[in-house]
Amino acid sequence: MVELAIAGHPELGCDRRELLRSGKSYSVLTLRELREEHGPDMPLAWLIGIDSFLGLPTWHHWQDLFTLCHFIVVPRPGLDMDATDSVLSAACQGRWQTAPEALAEGPSGRMYLLPMALRPESATAVRDGLQTGRNMNTVLASSVSDYIRRHGLYTSKV
Repeated sequence: MVELAIAGHPELGCDRRELLRSGKSYSVLTLRELREEHGPDMPLAWLIGIDSFLGLPTWHHWQDLFTLCHFIVVPRPGLDMDATDSVLSAACQGRWQTAPEALAEGPSGRMYLLPMALRPESATAVRDGLQTGRNMNTVLASSVSDYIRRHGLYTSKV
């Protein structure tokens, strides 16, 4: 579906490593592989919604992520950094940058809060909408909507 969504945008690519990995796939494994491929000095930034970011302390080896990449945190309506628990808050201490250019000054460990949401919808909200039968054509590429409909994905569990 990612490939369908980015078709016609040659500057974008789809990395299949997590689909092809045997066993459990963790973000930290993917970022370790990317770090190896790009070297220790190349800045790597991970765009992540605040809803996912706030859950980092539950992730596998989550603290290692700060040594592997920068974080660009995307706000979502109704969520803000005030919801950060004390463990995550401590891990973020001193990492926040006021300008995105600061991320280019080092390979990892910095954080930037995007000043506005790229899209208000989260992937979870889109999946929930599809599952409950809502029309999500305004937030999905038509090729992706067609694929979902053709393959009966995200249908209601009721």
